[in-house]
Amino acid sequence: MPITKDTTLGELLNKHPQAVKILKKYMGEVGCISCPAAAMETLEMGALVHGVNKADFKKMMAELKKIK
Repeated sequence: MPITKDTTLGELLNKHPQAVKILKKYMGEVGCISCPAAAMETLEMGALVHGVNKADFKKMMAELKKIK
């Protein structure tokens, strides 16, 4: 599964639970990670809601894409 801006938080965390460290690094202690809405919220939407600027979003995505 390629990780894109349209990947949902749920998809990402189901496949790569270790990604939570990266998400917290950029989005802070977000409760939505364990929220049922995570099944529908994309990485891009989550970053927007949690105030991640475009430069940091690019950095976050680059780190997430390195996950094996």
